[in-house]
Amino acid sequence: MKKVNLFTAVRQNRQICLGAFGLGVFMFGGIGLQQTALVYTNVANAAFLTALYVPLVPLIAALFLRRHVALNIWPAVVISLLGSFLLSGTSSLEAQFGDLLIVGGAFFWAAHILLIKR
Repeated sequence: MKKVNLFTAVRQNRQICLGAFGLGVFMFGGIGLQQTALVYTNVANAAFLTALYVPLVPLIAALFLRRHVALNIWPAVVISLLGSFLLSGTSSLEAQFGDLLIVGGAFFWAAHILLIKR
């Protein structure tokens, strides 16, 4: 097995450095918004709304990145949302300020996934 030195690889390929920086920015945005939102919303809403990154990934990929998304993905997205709703245990659908922050964080998580898949 060939050993790879990370610092040498970064110096030789700037794409690795830019990609790692992008991943860090998206992760920081997702984590920051999610943790800040927990001050303003309840955990059940946060759990369900964070799971919105699952349908956001194929939506962003199809609409903005012009990638083909297989038809069998969409039923899986619906089942995932239904399962997330049931697992979160949320009983009220009242919107709070923190919910908006969580949805913003879900966009950061979706972008993080899409950047990894690039």
